[in-house]
Amino acid sequence: MDECSALLASGSLGAAVAAGELADSELGLGAARQLSQALEQRLDACRAEIQRQLDDNREAYAAAVAEVSRAQDTADLLLHGIDDMQALVGDDETGAGARLAAARHAEAQAVQQMNDSGSVLRCLRRLAALKADLHGMDVLVREQRLDAAAEAVVALEAALAAASELEGAQVSRVLADRVSLARLSIKDRALERLGAAVAVDIDERVLRVRADRTAAEPALFEALERLGATGEALQSLGARLVSKAVRPLLAARGIRHMASADDVDVFAVELGRTGDVSPPADVCGAVLGMVDKVDRVLGAASGHAAGATAWSGDVLSGISQLVLERCLLRLGALAPGSGLADYLDVANALVEFEEALLARCPLAERPILAAASRVEELFVEQRGARALVQARELADTASFQVYEMSGHEVLSADTLCALAGVDQLSPALAAAAGEGAAVFPQCAISGSVRELVALAYRLANEALMEPARQALDVYGALFPVLHTAELKAPALAWQYYNDCMYAAHHAAHLGAACDSGERGAWQTTAQRLVDAAAAHVAEMERGTARELERIVDAGSYADSAQDGRRAALAALSERVRRAVAQLCRAAMPPAVTPHVFYSALGRHLDAVFDATAAAVIDVRDISLDDSQVLSDHCWSIHGLVDLFRLDAQVLARYAGLAATASSGAEALDPLLQADGDECAELAARYCAQAGKLAQLADVLLISRADILARRRAGLLAQFTVDELVGLVRALFSDTHERARDIDELRRM
Repeated sequence: MDECSALLASGSLGAAVAAGELADSELGLGAARQLSQALEQRLDACRAEIQRQLDDNREAYAAAVAEVSRAQDTADLLLHGIDDMQALVGDDETGAGARLAAARHAEAQAVQQMNDSGSVLRCLRRLAALKADLHGMDVLVREQRLDAAAEAVVALEAALAAASELEGAQVSRVLADRVSLARLSIKDRALERLGAAVAVDIDERVLRVRADRTAAEPALFEALERLGATGEALQSLGARLVSKAVRPLLAARGIRHMASADDVDVFAVELGRTGDVSPPADVCGAVLGMVDKVDRVLGAASGHAAGATAWSGDVLSGISQLVLERCLLRLGALAPGSGLADYLDVANALVEFEEALLARCPLAERPILAAASRVEELFVEQRGARALVQARELADTASFQVYEMSGHEVLSADTLCALAGVDQLSPALAAAAGEGAAVFPQCAISGSVRELVALAYRLANEALMEPARQALDVYGALFPVLHTAELKAPALAWQYYNDCMYAAHHAAHLGAACDSGERGAWQTTAQRLVDAAAAHVAEMERGTARELERIVDAGSYADSAQDGRRAALAALSERVRRAVAQLCRAAMPPAVTPHVFYSALGRHLDAVFDATAAAVIDVRDISLDDSQVLSDHCWSIHGLVDLFRLDAQVLARYAGLAATASSGAEALDPLLQADGDECAELAARYCAQAGKLAQLADVLLISRADILARRRAGLLAQFTVDELVGLVRALFSDTHERARDIDELRRM
């Protein structure tokens, strides 16, 4: 028995069986049970020990692992012996197989737990190392050792990427976010220190770029290079310099470089807010000087080769665009009288400037080169844009200053040259002008519309017909909107009428100088101006007509023979005369042409005559004395036609004007109509209600038979049947003869 136990302890179970020849099987099974129980107890103890060692001591844990390994070896030997014993006596007899299977399962669980504990241990070791590295990185960032901090960031990012046991864990994401924040902090601090290396100071008159070479340490660029953020940092710094230095510089009218004692470290430019605009050469020189100043400070520190630039291609392309806008594209960049040759000179100077930028680094875009390839198109666009701005300013700032025309304007080549301020007309304008081709009659126009027409001719003389037409359109559209209140004054309203007709007259002439395909647009512009003038006058006269009708209706026409009412009608007649005379004073030639004056006066008188006739016809009972008073009142009101009489010397200026004007101009401009000099003739021509009021004055005094006779002769055609019937009933007593005459009037 002792020998078997010794053999079992040594692991030679097969030898023990051979030596004892299994003489006592019960004794062997009992020993196996004892060994199995001892093994289970030992495994349980090892498991507890492993757990304790994991919690208390890592070195003890390693010893426990070794002990478990030895126990595993012993268990394997025991299992082999038990398998042999089961083969001899069977498992039902021994029961050892089931217990050993359970022990084996327990052992597997212990091994799995050991492996899991090992993984946890490795994670803890890795986290401890990362924590130490993070702490070191934070210290470097706080101490502003940016190059070492950047190196630590890159190392930590690599370590996190290699830590497969932390993959997907929340702690890994937290660590990665912390490293990313450190990266951003390093970049921001590096950019802040680079910004301090190139400081911009600007006041009302001087812009200074100060360079601090000590602030631009190579370590800053080393840190940015490690983080792969050099380009991004320079891009951000360049954008800041463009915002704080380049844009204010280009916004100034005058730019002059200022030499200083510390010119090595300071670049100063004097800015002029008023006065002359600096030429493109000065602008380009100042911008290049600023670019070079930044290069001398940042270029060496960043390790760039001599002659290279610390600016990015995107930033330099943006600077090129800003200079292009300042020197060529912006309205007012060139003098108002600049021609195409001036634009070409500026474009060539700007191309040289952009090539100087290109020599420093490749540009993302070349806006100046692209603009230089279409400089002629830009010239046309700029001239057109300036023309629209000038038209807008003329419409907005017009002070209604009167331009006194010395005489009728004959559209000859000499006249147009003087108007446009040019020495010679283009062939197209010269051919369209001719000698005496068209005439605009003498009247009062505003200085602003004359400047507008001169602008249109200057543009047309440069073959810029479309901008010329657009300038007229803009002025015509904006002027009545911007000066609504002023145009309520009659004098200014008539001047605006003349302005529109003057602009339309010249628009028609400019249209004749165009190609056939463009004439339709010019005709539309001319007609639009004529319509605007007519619409404004019509609106004004509707208001004056209402005012005149209100004055007329204020009178009392019933029982007019009474002393008080007779005097009231006389005063009313005088008040109406003063009102009409006041309205016509603003339209007295030569402020307008006689035809315009006559037309306006005729419309005023029509309003008065019609209102007077309606008021008299509305009287239901007119006595014999009343009829005489009312007839006298009608003749007094009709006497307003003597306002058609004008001074002979004024009329002499317009004598024969229509004969000298071209048929085209006469058809376009109603100002060029022939005028008579007899008041009656003029009243019959321009005043539609004059005849009706004169007939009413007679009807109030004649018999029923005369009324019927005149109606048959057509002399009372302006009266309606109801009006005549009402007059007969008011003037004559109710008799059988009156009823018969009324029936006859109705049958006519």
